[in-house]
Amino acid sequence: MRRLVRLVARLLVGGVLVALILAWLGFQRTPLVSRAANPSSEDVRRARALLVQHDPRRARAGKARTITLTQQDATLLSQYAASRWRTARSRVALRTRGASVQVSIATPSNPLGGWLNIEAELGDADGMPEINRLWLGRLPVPGFAATLVTDWLLARLDAAAPVAMARDMIRRTTFTPDSVRVSYEWGADAAGRVRDMLVAPADLERLEAYHRRMASFIATTPGATTLTLPQLMAPLFTLAMERSATDNAGAENRAAMATVSLYVTGRSLGRWSKRARAWPKVPSRRITLAGREDLAKHFIVSAVVAAEADRTLADAVGLTKEVDDSRGGSGFSFVDLAADRAGTRFGERAVSDATSLQAAIAAGARESQIMPDVAKLPESLSEREFVSRFGGVGAPAYQAMMDTIERRVAEVPLLR
Repeated sequence: MRRLVRLVARLLVGGVLVALILAWLGFQRTPLVSRAANPSSEDVRRARALLVQHDPRRARAGKARTITLTQQDATLLSQYAASRWRTARSRVALRTRGASVQVSIATPSNPLGGWLNIEAELGDADGMPEINRLWLGRLPVPGFAATLVTDWLLARLDAAAPVAMARDMIRRTTFTPDSVRVSYEWGADAAGRVRDMLVAPADLERLEAYHRRMASFIATTPGATTLTLPQLMAPLFTLAMERSATDNAGAENRAAMATVSLYVTGRSLGRWSKRARAWPKVPSRRITLAGREDLAKHFIVSAVVAAEADRTLADAVGLTKEVDDSRGGSGFSFVDLAADRAGTRFGERAVSDATSLQAAIAAGARESQIMPDVAKLPESLSEREFVSRFGGVGAPAYQAMMDTIERRVAEVPLLR
């Protein structure tokens, strides 16, 4: 019996030592990726064009197609996937017949180091890229374990379904120093699988609960043809508080904001989900922020993008729209950008400080508590006038105006 006890004790001590050594090798004090990739307006336009070009609804099943991604495209795609971890950064470096993918994830403070660095070496392959080598910090992962580790990471990123679909459709992956070429074929069920991935069953259940609460709220205000954005959000964030007692507060806030965004922008989830087509119809109401419908749209869309992805993408999307508007739309507007920035900050807080924001909105927040003062901010500028007065995006006069907006946003009570 004593020998058995000693054997068990040695195994336990050995296991602890091995775990400590693995943790010491895995965690590091500095990130492998120094900063996250910031998308530009051109990146947003290119992504939009690629989505249209490779839309599965327009493709013929079984016909081979090829998509070509630049190094920046690949880095931004990896950054978007990694953004499920709020503290993650990533980058991709292409080369002949291969690529290096690096991810740095900030971890809670600990004596072993505050960063988990992951590096994978990929290679050309028939189908999905092959993982030739993988490291967790300074710890090399054997080839036989690389797939297991990768599948675990993808599950943590909620990417298992997209990867499974990619494995079915990708026929060849080829790397060059300038691009990665992916040959693929859409299956007959591609459009349906994409719809299912866009709205997971758990998310659909959440969205239905918020949709029904919104429909009930609108039905109890039959005489109100106009509602402010905080008025519309209040009953949904009240529901978020109730549901957060048994579920993730950040996920509940994201569902509440997504429901408001779909309603404010006039979109229906029924476009992507058959189940959603049976939900109650919600009468149309005019939703405003600072007295304007367009600002309510800018605010809530930016909030959803920031909560689902990150601030840099929300900022890039908002700026791209203003630049495009200056070239033939309603004109470049710093007022719209102020609403974008306020919405972005709101979306960040909806995840990082979920419960306190829920309480504030549910209690009946005023517009001034979520939207900055937009007095004397220029708008309706043509491209020529915008460049003449502010020098274009990134010029000193433009940056001075953006600094003014940032100061005003920082003064808003619920955005601090």
